[in-house]
Amino acid sequence: MNSVSSNGIGILALGATGNRIYLNSFDLNTGYNALSWASANQWSSTMPITYFVDGVLHESLLGNYFGDHDLTDADGDAIADRQYQIPRDGSPDGNPLVQPTSQYDFVYPGEY
Repeated sequence: MNSVSSNGIGILALGATGNRIYLNSFDLNTGYNALSWASANQWSSTMPITYFVDGVLHESLLGNYFGDHDLTDADGDAIADRQYQIPRDGSPDGNPLVQPTSQYDFVYPGEY
């Protein structure tokens, strides 16, 4: 888990493929929170992760927190209702978080 803020670009995937990028917080970056160019990466977990938010237990696929994303969460699972489109290549984070990762308590039965 990383917290990336106050940069020009939070993360730049340039010609990068096969990476799994999730459980990170990208916020207050002046250009882009994330930018992907000629890349193919996975922006959320491939297996469900068990976690607590505000004392409530959940289990789901999890992505990243993007401070510039619509943070609507109608079902209260702490995952945004709409996916986050990574600019340029249009790769989506299908399970963006509605809070920075520091607000989640993760249950680690193994390595993610």
